[in-house]
Amino acid sequence: MVEIRDAGVYIAYEGDLVFLKADTVVLAVGVKPEKQLIETLKGMVPKVYVIGDCVQPRDAMWAIREGAEIARKI
Repeated sequence: MVEIRDAGVYIAYEGDLVFLKADTVVLAVGVKPEKQLIETLKGMVPKVYVIGDCVQPRDAMWAIREGAEIARKI
């Protein structure tokens, strides 16, 4: 990501500056898993599924894949 604007975001892609239209931009910049909520929810709900950066910091594709796998199981 290079710059966030009102109408979207500029990114560097294969050496070019590309503008992507967007209403919302989410920055995922964590470097360590946040597991406090997992522990809080255990015992309050029947089952807690842990995916994405709660497992370990990675890109969004891992979270999407893990979410889809869990969804198929439920």
